[in-house]
Amino acid sequence: MKRTNHKSEDMKENDLKFFASDTMKLPLIAIAQQKKYIILSPPEIIYCGAEGSYTHVYMSSGEAFLVSLKLKTMSELLQMWPEFVRIHHSYLINVNMLKHIETGDGWQACMVNSQLLPVSNSRRPLLMSVFHTERDQRDGKGGDGA
Repeated sequence: MKRTNHKSEDMKENDLKFFASDTMKLPLIAIAQQKKYIILSPPEIIYCGAEGSYTHVYMSSGEAFLVSLKLKTMSELLQMWPEFVRIHHSYLINVNMLKHIETGDGWQACMVNSQLLPVSNSRRPLLMSVFHTERDQRDGKGGDGA
């Protein structure tokens, strides 16, 4: 009877190892580029820009990568990071890397690298929905009532 228990305990431990190795992933993404994988930390991505079937990825380190993924695919890879917002057909930004939004004739997102990116009319509400604003406070949506 002890032997059955021992096997049962071994089985549970092995199942746990298999489960952990299958489901535990680091908060990094690996993207194939020519004959290698580049490993990116999403919080360090400033923005991604589309160029046909390719995407330019601009990093806070100053590095830039051209990867053979459509922007839509890149957006899907980054969907578990809520700080990424599609602001235009051609741009996906990390809102934590946004300095300000210019609201003249056409909205533009000014990123920490001083790059100005267009914000399409249809995506403005989505972009603004990630921020707390003074309007939220006036409308009673501020959360803590302060």
